[in-house]
Amino acid sequence: MNLNFLLNSSKSSSKYFEKRKNFSEPPKLKSGYISSQTPLGGFGPALSSTPARKSTRYNPKIGNRSTTIPGLYIYEDPQIALQNQQRAYSQQLQATASRSQADIAKQLRIVQNERSAVAKLSADYSKMLKDEADRRVKAQEEAKIAAATTAANQSRQGQTNNVQIQPASQTPRTGGTKVFKKRGLSQFMSGISGMVNI
Repeated sequence: MNLNFLLNSSKSSSKYFEKRKNFSEPPKLKSGYISSQTPLGGFGPALSSTPARKSTRYNPKIGNRSTTIPGLYIYEDPQIALQNQQRAYSQQLQATASRSQADIAKQLRIVQNERSAVAKLSADYSKMLKDEADRRVKAQEEAKIAAATTAANQSRQGQTNNVQIQPASQTPRTGGTKVFKKRGLSQFMSGISGMVNI
């Protein structure tokens, strides 16, 4: 395959060829590249290409004879491309795995936080139910005590209504010093005269 015209026509394509010590030797592609004078299907776009050129030669028997040299196409070596693709795919898999592990760790932290929050909520709810039950029991006990106190008060009230303090039957019903009358002198004298027999 004649590659001399490619080196002469395109300076930028020299990065695909090794440096030559002797220019009489044909150029050699670097490892990882392949070349073709016709487009290769399935290799994707060519890394470098040279258009077809027309060459004319004079033949005395025939006259001018022109030939068309097809363009030269340089592709990446499919084996190297496959290795690079596999390397890129493994790197992508590793990156995806690390991302998924980070996501799983994050989800686990979220789940643990949610579990702790749910546990805290359930503990709070259980405590609230226990406090409510204690309040109900205490309210029932207080209601029982209040009912018993009310019943006892009502029974005592019925008894105290019948109890009345009555004065003694012999004592006069008048109060104060009204029973003590001033005695006159004649009453006093009559009492003495009876005693002395005057």
